[in-house]
Amino acid sequence: SNIDSEEVDCELIFLGTGTSEGVPRISCITSPDKYCKTCHDAVEIGSKNRRRNCSVLIRKKNPNAIDSRSIRNIVIDVGKFFYESALTWFPEYNIRHIDAVLLTHSHADHILGMDDLRDWTLNISDSVQPLPLYLDKSTMDRVEQVFPYITDSKLAQSAVPKCSFHEILENQSFLVETIEFIPLRVKHGKNMTALGFRFGDITYIPDVSEVPDQTLQLMKGTKLLIIDALNPTGTNGTHFTAPVSIEFAKILEPDDVLFVDMTHRW
Repeated sequence: SNIDSEEVDCELIFLGTGTSEGVPRISCITSPDKYCKTCHDAVEIGSKNRRRNCSVLIRKKNPNAIDSRSIRNIVIDVGKFFYESALTWFPEYNIRHIDAVLLTHSHADHILGMDDLRDWTLNISDSVQPLPLYLDKSTMDRVEQVFPYITDSKLAQSAVPKCSFHEILENQSFLVETIEFIPLRVKHGKNMTALGFRFGDITYIPDVSEVPDQTLQLMKGTKLLIIDALNPTGTNGTHFTAPVSIEFAKILEPDDVLFVDMTHRW
């Protein structure tokens, strides 16, 4: 689905709103012993219960662009299901180009679609410049381990994505296609952190277990909060669930709240 934001003159298209496993789960639709209503519905064509890894595309109008395209496309996260998401939604919304990618953290459901970026950088891009990727140091370290042939072209044995890497620094905003992004450092379990992003009056945090006070201050004034809500009930050690997200929203007081990173329990 898509959302318009007047403050940053952009449109959001949700490429995925599910957790790492996605919905449906294979274990559910093949189980001889129990029936999962959500997963069985999710296999139907056009089902709104079909949830791929969390990813959002920001379509930004840029009338001052020096080339022929006045629309710029920025993707946040390219996980395991990115190719499938693009196959479903890019033709639907007439999206051809990707102009930048932002990564929130290094988990598989947020970075393992990076290899698929080759189709855009080799066969679609009308720019001689590499596709810019924005990520923090810990994510870059993991990307170098998982995709050494992308980060070091000397290791490539065939066609690979042509990317440039830009480090997101703590407490420093950065511009991408005229949009100012504020990185939001949050906890994602006991021993890991992740990033969310604020741009204009929108805050997007797909994976979070705790929001530090310093980050909360950066979120004040948010009108649209898009946030992790793994399950409709209970608690979880690495994610917000619906009850936790609702209480957090009461503190922030946005105009609207959207849940993402949802399992089949919804």
